Amino acid sequence: MASRYNEKTGLPKGQGFYWKNDVIYVAIWRGGKKRQFCTGTDKTDAALDFKKKKSKQLDADDEARVVQGVRVSELFDDYVSHLIRLEQDQGAYMLPPSVPI
Repeated sequence: MASRYNEKTGLPKGQGFYWKNDVIYVAIWRGGKKRQFCTGTDKTDAALDFKKKKSKQLDADDEARVVQGVRVSELFDDYVSHLIRLEQDQGAYMLPPSVPI
């Protein structure tokens, strides 16, 4: 658990957490690239758990690629799943109010 919290936001300092539309988002750096994810919660403990799980998942994905190599079809599948995740992480605020979810 983080030992220092920002008094203004209530989030752990220096761990990539930030507020966006009353939901906590987290930025995770892997391979020199910043990846941002919606935690889907407004509770700090749940957001910390989300970050731990997502970090483990990203590490496992990187290790799997190093061990077995990468094929073009796998790259394409990963890219499509990445685009789907980006659409899901955008949140409902990105849609106009007249569009049903």
